[in-house]
Amino acid sequence: MRKIKVFLFLLAGFCCFNTAAFAQAQPTRVSPEDWLMKKGKELVSILSEEETKTRYVKLRRIAKEVFHQKEMSRLAMGRYWRDFTPDQQAALQYLFFDYFVVSYGTTSLGTADVNIKITEKQPSGRDILLKTQISVNFDGALPKELPGKVSINNNAADNNTDNYFEILFALREIPSGYYIRDAKVEGQSILMFLRSQLESDFQAAGYDPNALLDAMRQKINLRYRAAEDMAKANSEKKQSAGATGS
Repeated sequence: MRKIKVFLFLLAGFCCFNTAAFAQAQPTRVSPEDWLMKKGKELVSILSEEETKTRYVKLRRIAKEVFHQKEMSRLAMGRYWRDFTPDQQAALQYLFFDYFVVSYGTTSLGTADVNIKITEKQPSGRDILLKTQISVNFDGALPKELPGKVSINNNAADNNTDNYFEILFALREIPSGYYIRDAKVEGQSILMFLRSQLESDFQAAGYDPNALLDAMRQKINLRYRAAEDMAKANSEKKQSAGATGS
């Protein structure tokens, strides 16, 4: 259940900010639908990487392309942002991507079958609202007890009943492409979800900005070190197996 919640969070939050890098790589202007579909597929591929180190590297690289580092970290801290000095704010912005990666990219999706279907599009002021249905199938096994799950096929006799989650994206067009101002997974704001996670960590740190930054650094270092050690161990294991086989 946690795997699916984290995946849905990432799928929606992953597209929250788009930079000129994507637009420069696309000479022809893409539609908001195509842009969203492309990014979703890229995310699935990255999160399904088996090796943690590889998954971390790829997720960090693409996050830097599509997230607005300064904006996202500020919005994620919400009202507590003002409790940080300018130097502490800069430190948080620097750590944010690595913290994001080790928090939400540690577990591989495995073999994930994901289908993204855009069901509705309508203007809303300066924004474009895209309503989507996202079907997720992890090795053919989707947990039955999942809040907010919607059934596409209500035929109980059909063992292949699909299940999907509704996600509403609010996109805004800018000269360099698009960015998503927010996304709601079954009515829950992604930005608010991320904010609650950081506020919980801040509370655990006694509402001390330096303590939070230290905890973030420790978590990042431990997770990256563990991923590096695991990659090294796997490499040595393959070399040993190859030597034995020869």
